[in-house]
Amino acid sequence: MLSNGRILVLEKTTQKLSVSEVRGLLKLYTLPDLDERLVDDGIFQKMQFNDSLLGRFKKKSNFSLKEGKTKGVTYGVYLCFVAKNTQFYNAIVRAARFKGLTPVEFIDEKQFDGPLLLIPDEIMAFIRRHINKQIIISGKATHDEVWDYPLEALREAIMNALVHRDYSDSGNVQIRIFDDRVEIWSPGLLPKEVDISEIYKQARSVPRNKLIIRIFHEINLIENWGTGFQRMLKLCRENGNPDPEFSNRAGAFVASFKKRKENVPENVPENRASLICKLMKKDSTISALELAKKIGANEKTIKRAIDKLKREGIIRRIGPDKGGHWKVLKF
Repeated sequence: MLSNGRILVLEKTTQKLSVSEVRGLLKLYTLPDLDERLVDDGIFQKMQFNDSLLGRFKKKSNFSLKEGKTKGVTYGVYLCFVAKNTQFYNAIVRAARFKGLTPVEFIDEKQFDGPLLLIPDEIMAFIRRHINKQIIISGKATHDEVWDYPLEALREAIMNALVHRDYSDSGNVQIRIFDDRVEIWSPGLLPKEVDISEIYKQARSVPRNKLIIRIFHEINLIENWGTGFQRMLKLCRENGNPDPEFSNRAGAFVASFKKRKENVPENVPENRASLICKLMKKDSTISALELAKKIGANEKTIKRAIDKLKREGIIRRIGPDKGGHWKVLKF
């Protein structure tokens, strides 16, 4: 008999269980989900809510958060609405841009310790700083802008990591940005009910943190139908990226997104010159590096194109490299 009065009946056959399986059984039959447990009194006395976020939530939802000294505050409410998470280090999200293809040399890194409801937007801002946006020249009046990765697919994977991770695991959700891919690591493996080899065919949600999921769902940050994997696949294909890959690694569930290949049109030299002039007219202080990122070419190629435009008298540099500006003479 278990501590909550339930009786666990096993078949007569003998089966050896791993430590993680025993822990899973204990959590399943004796304890509520971690996000539904009350925080300790000591933590409760120190915590400060993000009042603005809490107020917006109350206006959108009739769902009771069970806050107040008489009822206490659950871990889920703490993580979603606390102004700054100072108590649960494993719930802090870590993001890094690495040099090359391995997690060895850092270019940039950041930790996110605010309320879970605000962290997705903060992570996406960090990601956008470290990936490129290509302008697709198609002959239309306006040009299409395409990121290295489908932003909505990355956001979906981040949401999944935050709401479905195992908060009893001491690890952090990690966002790893490499030259050729973005990986999102979520502590805890997929539930056994979900077959990772059939993940695109299945549309089943097996929630791990029911309270956190409900809070996110109440303000329309997530849907609760288990269709997120199919949506990520669709978004990657529409953006020209390879299919995302999902795997269990080192006790974590990992979503990996590969960088799209640049789509370079045949008449790129002429179109590139026109686009450089157009961008210079829009922003006369734009740098060669910024032009390269917007156009989807390397910086050396853009500098050669700029030199050619200057020789042909189409553009002129006014002032020094730092502090000067461009003047488009013929366009």
